[in-house]
Amino acid sequence: MLEEKSKSEATNFQKLHFVSAMRTIVVLDSDALLSWIYIGEQLASWIFASKEKAQQGKEILLLHKHSGHLLVNDLCCKERIKRDHDVLQSYDSVLRKWQEDLIVKREHGV
Repeated sequence: MLEEKSKSEATNFQKLHFVSAMRTIVVLDSDALLSWIYIGEQLASWIFASKEKAQQGKEILLLHKHSGHLLVNDLCCKERIKRDHDVLQSYDSVLRKWQEDLIVKREHGV
């Protein structure tokens, strides 16, 4: 009789443990679902921010390119005005001199 009682208690304990384990699994699954939803929102936010930063980078590069074109155009216009009044120089020599001046300024930290 004592053996039957201890077997019955052991079986009840196993059933209780199984039910408890199932509840834990359900809780973990709901936590995982919430975590997955939250991670999905974070991922969508990160992807949006990443695309926006890439677009901003493209716009910055385009502005730098446009700025460079304006500087070269300005330099050529100034040289055209000088040609009307002073000694003629080729645009290549003018641009080379301008590049050398920029290198010297960069070396001196200006």
